[in-house]
Amino acid sequence: MTEKRVCFDFEIDFSNGDGIQGQSFRLNIDGETINDIALAAYIVRAGSPK
Repeated sequence: MTEKRVCFDFEIDFSNGDGIQGQSFRLNIDGETINDIALAAYIVRAGSPK
């Protein structure tokens, strides 16, 4: 599968009233397209400690 780099803005609101935003966020994804649920998983994984 071919890896692609995408650039996007996002806003996530949590049920406790908090949230996070990202502008010009760059991320490598597998394939040509991605759905919102998979994209959210990538964002969480990218922000997790190694």
